[in-house]
Formats: sequence, structure tokens, C-alpha cells
Amino acid sequence: MYTNIDGRQAGAAEPVVPHSHAAEPVDMPSKSALGQLALAATAVAAAAAAPQRAACTAPTPLSATGPNVLLVGDSISMGGSGYSLFVQDMMQTATGGALASIQHGGGFGGGGQMASSANGVAKMSACMGNATGALKPHAWSVVTYNAGLHDCDTTERVLPDAYRANLKGIFQTMKAGAAKAVFVTTTPYDIEIKGKVQLPAGINMSCVLQYNVIAKEVAAEVGGVEINDLYAYVEDFCKHFPQAPAPFAGNYTSCAVQTTGLHFFNTKPAPSGQQYTAISVAHAAQRLIPKTEINNKTTVDAALETAIELQSAAPLSCGDAPAPLNATLPNVLMIGDSISMPGSGYGPVRA
Repeated sequence: MYTNIDGRQAGAAEPVVPHSHAAEPVDMPSKSALGQLALAATAVAAAAAAPQRAACTAPTPLSATGPNVLLVGDSISMGGSGYSLFVQDMMQTATGGALASIQHGGGFGGGGQMASSANGVAKMSACMGNATGALKPHAWSVVTYNAGLHDCDTTERVLPDAYRANLKGIFQTMKAGAAKAVFVTTTPYDIEIKGKVQLPAGINMSCVLQYNVIAKEVAAEVGGVEINDLYAYVEDFCKHFPQAPAPFAGNYTSCAVQTTGLHFFNTKPAPSGQQYTAISVAHAAQRLIPKTEINNKTTVDAALETAIELQSAAPLSCGDAPAPLNATLPNVLMIGDSISMPGSGYGPVRA
């Protein structure tokens, strides 16, 4: 049984959507020794056939004073086209590292492209800094991983049996080196459905749905792997946009947070898809950080405390009037005491 990131238990697998690509999946082998050997051989063969990519650069030294979070995955997680830098902004930059130290496997740039699960199973240990086997057990507080779009790409196709075997190996590696392991489900994309075969960048949407089911099944089998359902999170936002007809009812044909079909960018005037997806991943990571690793040492800022006291003693008023409301984006107003104020609470961070 796998655990959703919101704490809900889920054991029943969703129905598998048939893949419309010509290479249909075969039945899973039995749990016999022969079946397990065949499964392992499938994963090895897929890894050997996958496009060769750069080695995963080792992470920088882990923080000794607070939690360490590692994000590993394809371009949906990378700095330029995904959520990782925004997760870092929320959990590290704005807090001086006190909340958590955030790294991306192989770096936030192109070296961090983990592509398919065949590449991931070969390099996860190196991404976690365990290429030599010297990493201490559970050295990382949380490690997240996503893979699926490249596995479904007809130019890098990883068949279902191999995807299952790869994820099993990856999850086991993650669990050994991290207190908490998280799989981030493969995201949908804004593309019009035209018949059964759907191939933007060689990727079939039915494959994405099928492989998310497989990932949840493997997480339940391995145990101790949390699911951050980024697929559902994106769909929840994009369901308000034009929708596709059957057989993919619920898939959208356009969405403001996805400006290029597959990826999430931060491009004005569109809302930031990178920021939107990062909120989900940051929440998942923060919720799972072991409480014993959180730095509870508090440094009192005397000047800030004095300023707050003076504001509290001032005559009650609503302060400055709000600035003109944005005409193209949603407007959010925060009202409250010092817990909501900039500098002492959750209010806007000012540079």
C-alpha cells in the first residue's frame, strides 16, 4: 500500500488505460525466480539501449545543521523548465537555509537531466552522492524522483516491464540513502486528442496514465515510498481550461501554466507553471522532513522585535491602502497580526 502525500492511504490500483502504441505491453511475469530474473534482464537491456547521457555530478557536501532535500528527475524537475529552483526559493533562499538545504541531482542545469527510468536506475546512486558506497544510511532527509515522459517517448521507449523493474531499483536506492523517499507522478500536457494515437514529442498520453498506475503499484510493493501526485495537482488547475473529448475526457487542450505543451515555464504574462508545480513539491518535501532534523535554534532579531512592538502599540488602523489590483492575474490580500506580516510572518518576502 502506498501513501499519498496528503496522508491518504490507497491500495486499489486505478484501471490501466490501454496503450495505443504498436508495441503493446506483455503480461507481467510471475513472482517465480524465473520471472524475477526475466524482469531484471529486461531492466538491464533497456538501460543498455537507452540514449547515453552525461554522468550525474555528485552533490555538494550536505548541510550539517539542518535537513537536506534532493530533487532528482527529468526536465519537469530541472531549474530552467521545472520546479526545482522554485522549491529552493521557498525552502532555502528565503529562509537562509534554516528550513532545508535543497539540491537537484546532477545540478539545476542540463547536467541534471535524468530522462528515462533506464537512465535513473543507472545513476541514482551517483546523484545521491553514493557512487562509492560511502554515503551514510538515510543521509538525506528527503529524496524526490520523477520519470515517465522519456519512458513514454517513442525515441527512448522503456516498456512497462522494464519501467516497473527500474522504479523498483530506484526506490530501493532512495530508501537506503534517505529518511523519506517520494515519487512525483508524471505530469499531463496540454494537447488536443486526435484519435487513439497521440504523439507530441513521440509521447502517448495513454502511456502517461498507464505508467502512473505502475509507479503507484511499485511504491506499494516496495513500501515506504510516498506519492506526490503532481499529475492530479496539474489536472486540478487545468480542468478549468478547454477539455479534450473521449477517450481522454479530463485531459485539457490548453492550460495557462503550461506554455509549451510538456513543460512549465515562468514567462510573463502567463502564470508561472514552475512556481505552481513547485508549491506541491515543496509542501510534500517539507511535510516529510523528520522532525528530529529540523533546526529549532532561534536567533532573536532585537531590532525586528522592537519594530513589531511599536507597530502593535500604534493606534489601530488598516495601514496603507492596497495598491491597484492586477487586471490580468488573480489578486490575493493577506490580513492579520504579526504572524502574517512581512519580516515576522508568512507575508510577502521583500528583497
